[in-house]
Parts: sequence; C-alpha cells; structure tokens
Amino acid sequence: MIARKIIAAACVVSLAACNSHGAVEEYVANQTRDPASVQFRNVSTCPNDPDIVQGEYNAKNGFGAYVGFKPFMARKSAVNSDDVLSASVGNGWDYLDLSRHVDLAADCNGQNVVEAFRSVRWEYSDEAVDLYEGTLVTE
Repeated sequence: MIARKIIAAACVVSLAACNSHGAVEEYVANQTRDPASVQFRNVSTCPNDPDIVQGEYNAKNGFGAYVGFKPFMARKSAVNSDDVLSASVGNGWDYLDLSRHVDLAADCNGQNVVEAFRSVRWEYSDEAVDLYEGTLVTE
C-alpha cells in the first residue's frame, strides 16, 4: 500500500514537471471564482518570446455555469514572482488589461504596439479601446 502511494506521488510530480505552463495556468485559475473548475485549451509558448504563455480558459460564473473560453497571456517569470502587471487574464477586459495584453502580444508575435493593438482590440469593450487608442502615437 505504501509503495503504491509513493509511485502515485512520483507520477504526479513527474507530470507537473513536464507541464511548463503549470504556474501560469495556476495563476489564471486563481483569478476566477472557482479555480478547481477552470478548463484550458490551446495553451502554448509564444514563438518570439518563450517566457510568454498564451491560451484560452473557461471558468464558471456565480451561477455555476461556464461562460465560454477567453484568451490569456502571461510571462512565466512574472507569474512566478507575483508580478500581476505582466499578465492579461481577461477578467473584465478593462483598459489596464488591454494595455498589458497589447504589450504581451507585441513581444509574443514580434509586432509593434499598433499592430498588436489591432490584433487584440476586438476582445475588449468599446470604452477600453477608445481610451487605449488615445494613448497611441501613430506616424
């Protein structure tokens, strides 16, 4: 019986070590109402910056129903150090979250800020987009 528990614990530890996105997924899940029920899909490392993890998550609302998949991006190094300004989780998609998402998307995809903004703006409220557009300097 003890041997089975040791083997089971070793399997869990080895699986956790193989999932290099585990800390980011845990951080994203902890931003939700019910962390244990969060579902993830399309989780990957960014092509131009291996420190950035991107993907989608689905979480339950206050009524216990899933609300649909939302995108997230976060720096692995920042999540491990609790630097919440380097994560875009999408809980509200406000101006500050939009700003973080644009910065991460630019680094992730090798884009400038204007290109990154154009690629993610559809995910945000009109109010956040209008506010962010006011800060962009285009030439």
